[in-house]
Amino acid sequence: MKLSISHISLVPNLFEIVNREYVSHTIGTFLRDIELIIEDERLGGWQIIFQLAYNAGIKDIRIFRKERANPRTKQKYVTVHIPIPSEEIIPWGVESKNIINIGQVDEKWYSTLPCNPFASSSMLEHCISSAKLGIIHAFLEGVTIQKQRIKSVLLGALPPAPPR
Repeated sequence: MKLSISHISLVPNLFEIVNREYVSHTIGTFLRDIELIIEDERLGGWQIIFQLAYNAGIKDIRIFRKERANPRTKQKYVTVHIPIPSEEIIPWGVESKNIINIGQVDEKWYSTLPCNPFASSSMLEHCISSAKLGIIHAFLEGVTIQKQRIKSVLLGALPPAPPR
């Protein structure tokens, strides 16, 4: 089983502030460590893609795991919504004009984690630590592929270390 990430931003110009390649590299290294912990031979050839959705219209980290697994491509998407704070909340936040409100969502399809932007010193650090927390949480609750639940309590011991 292979783990990877993709990015989608609901915040205009976010990737001018946050180095997407650095986030990809850092989270990619983190995912390779997780692959060693959750190796499951029953799911050989499958890929779990964590889609990091950067969203300034939310306050908590949200994990949406209800996307179906595609047996033809052997891919399963798990979306981790990363809250992006405004500059009104924290000095390194985005301008309020860049906040897009996507409206109400049905909360029953999401797992949520509280997010404290004050624990980070920059937008980059915030995005990386929030992504790691969301990914760990997904595996603590379990990700289902082809009726196989991939779950690991060992991941609870991995702290989301800040970027260097």
